[in-house]
Amino acid sequence: MTSYRLSGAVMTHPKRLAAAEQLAGSAPPGALRVVMDPDPGGRPSVLRTAIAAWSAIEDDATHHLVIQDDLRLSDTFFERARAAVAAMPNAALALFALWDSRNGAAVRFGALAGARWVATVNEYFPCVATVLPRDVAAGFVDYGRARLDAWPDDILMYRYLRDSGVPGYAAVPSLVEHEDEGSLSGNAFRGPRRSVCFLPEDRPGDESVRLSGLRVAPFFKNGIAQCAVRAEAPGPERWLHLECESFLEGSGFRGERLDSAMLGLTEVADREAVRGTWLTAFTLGFVHRRDGRGGDLDPARDPVLAEALATIGPGGISHRRSDAEIAEVREGLAEVAGAGLAAGLAAGGGGPGPTAPPPGGRRRRAGGWRSVPMSSRSPWRCC
Repeated sequence: MTSYRLSGAVMTHPKRLAAAEQLAGSAPPGALRVVMDPDPGGRPSVLRTAIAAWSAIEDDATHHLVIQDDLRLSDTFFERARAAVAAMPNAALALFALWDSRNGAAVRFGALAGARWVATVNEYFPCVATVLPRDVAAGFVDYGRARLDAWPDDILMYRYLRDSGVPGYAAVPSLVEHEDEGSLSGNAFRGPRRSVCFLPEDRPGDESVRLSGLRVAPFFKNGIAQCAVRAEAPGPERWLHLECESFLEGSGFRGERLDSAMLGLTEVADREAVRGTWLTAFTLGFVHRRDGRGGDLDPARDPVLAEALATIGPGGISHRRSDAEIAEVREGLAEVAGAGLAAGLAAGGGGPGPTAPPPGGRRRRAGGWRSVPMSSRSPWRCC
C-alpha cells in the first residue's frame, strides 16, 4: 500500500503574522509552518505569497497543504485531509468553498446526495485551504512565476489545473471556516465571506464517496438568484450564466406560479432575500431530482445538508449586510431554503408540488433568457 505524507504551510504577511503563528500553533507539532510574503513592502499580491508557500513543500512529502492565515480548522481537519489524500492521491483538494459561489452550489448538491467530496465546477479554484500532489504543486509554482502580473492565484490555479488535466474536488462539508480578519487583496467590499457549510465537529466518513458530472450550479449572490449552466455544445467546455428564474422558465415553470409559492413562507421583511433564497433552493432541488442523482437526504435529520441550505440566504445578502444583520434573518431564511428545496424536489420528480409546470406550459426560448453580467472586478472570487 502506498504511503502518503502531507506537509503544510500557512501563508501570511507581517501585518498578520500573529494570526498565522496562532493558527500554526493550533495544529499538531510540525504540521504547519509559517511562510511570509517575500516582498511585504511591494504591491499587494496573494499570488506572490502563494508561490512561496507552495515552494515550501518538505523533502519527504508526497502532498502539500497551503492555507491562509485567517481560518479556523475543524476538529478533524488533518484526519479528513489525510484520508482524502489516500482516497484521491492525484487530485487537487479544496478544503473550503464560499457560500455564494458556484463551487458552493456544487457542495450543496454533494450534501443533498450524501457525498463527502464533489467535483469543482467552472469557476476559480478555491485557494483558501488547498492540497496538491507534490508534482502538481511544483508545476503551479512554475506556472505562477511566469504570470505574476496576470490573474489572482485562485483563477490561475483553476486554469493551471484545467490545462494540466488535474481533477479538482471540494470538501463536503468544508474543513475550515473563514474568520474574515480583513482582506489584504482588495476584497473587503465583499462583506462577510463564510463557508458554504462548516461543521467544526464533523466526524470523518467515507472520503471516497464523490459526486461529479454537475451541469447546473444554482447560487444566490449579490442579491440575485442565478445559475451557471453547462452548454451542450461540441468543443471547449462553456458555461452560460443565467438568473434562476430564467432557467426555470426555460424548463417550463411560469414566473407567476413561482411567486405564488413563496407567499407567507416567513416573517423576514427582506423580500429580495426571501425570493432569492427560495428560487436558489428550488432550482437546487429541481435539478437534483430531474437529473436522478438519488440520496435525497432530509435536512431535518442531516446536519451537513441543513447547514448547506442555511447559508444560501446569508451568502446572497452578504454584500450589503453585516454579520449581526445576517444573524437576525438567518433562521427565517433557512426555513425558506428548506421549503424551496422540498418544492423543487417535488417538481423535479413530476409530483404535484406547489410550482409544478402548468399543463401545456411552453418552454421559453433560450434567446429570451436573462443573463447575469460579469463585473470586471471579478466579484465572484473569494479572497
